[in-house]
Amino acid sequence: MFLFKYDDNTIFLSQKRDENLTSELYPMHAHQFCELLYILEGDFKYTVEGHTYDLHPGSLLLMRDSEAHTPHLKSVQAYERIVIQFPFDFLETQETDIYDLIYAHPLGQGNLFLGDKEQARFLHSLITKVMVKEKTEGLQRERTRALLLIILRELIQIRKSFPTSDKGPNTDLTLEENLIRYINENLTTIKSLEAIEKEFFFSVSYLNRIFKKATGSSIWTYIIQKRLLMARGMLRSGTPAALVSSNCGFEDYSSFYRQYKKRFGISPTKERTKG
Repeated sequence: MFLFKYDDNTIFLSQKRDENLTSELYPMHAHQFCELLYILEGDFKYTVEGHTYDLHPGSLLLMRDSEAHTPHLKSVQAYERIVIQFPFDFLETQETDIYDLIYAHPLGQGNLFLGDKEQARFLHSLITKVMVKEKTEGLQRERTRALLLIILRELIQIRKSFPTSDKGPNTDLTLEENLIRYINENLTTIKSLEAIEKEFFFSVSYLNRIFKKATGSSIWTYIIQKRLLMARGMLRSGTPAALVSSNCGFEDYSSFYRQYKKRFGISPTKERTKG
């Protein structure tokens, strides 16, 4: 149930509460925009690109565009959260610290922010203030931008004060973390699961099993989701659909067309015109 919702096709703001949940309702997904997720109610685990965080009321996750994530909610009675989704250029800032905050970390690491009590209270007041309806779209956007910049600057201070507060993985990556890194580094050139099998010296069935346990998704579903998000960005920047299809790793345009329309509800050519 939405307690607040605003969507102008560039920024998305919501406060939502759900009850009596199962993880099946929340499959692994990714967005074209950056996302700030703030937990108001619920104690559960949340996986970002194969790394799992323990979340509680007051926990804040920051994820960059195309960073795949999923909550694990089998035993959760209620899940209430605030979500703020935005493209980086919406911030209209040249501050390198803010760019680095979002992008200067490996996938699935450095997403969780845990400050002290004073910082937690300050963030709570800022984030809840975003969930206020303004009279016009222009006012809504300006208010959201101003508050977001303050929030992100506060997260920079938290990261400086608590550089390991997210308890992220160290450099000794697990097999599933290495899988995620390999896939993202070779996203457009992977031809088959057999190629991944040869790279890691494990069977496809075994790799799929551990990957799904870590992310909630099969390997190939993950690859297709990432490629489609990449394609969407290219289409909206004006790149011809046929070129997007080949550049994003799809073997033929008809397959790309079908999967794109299924995922976004619009054809690639119309997406390009819309962008």
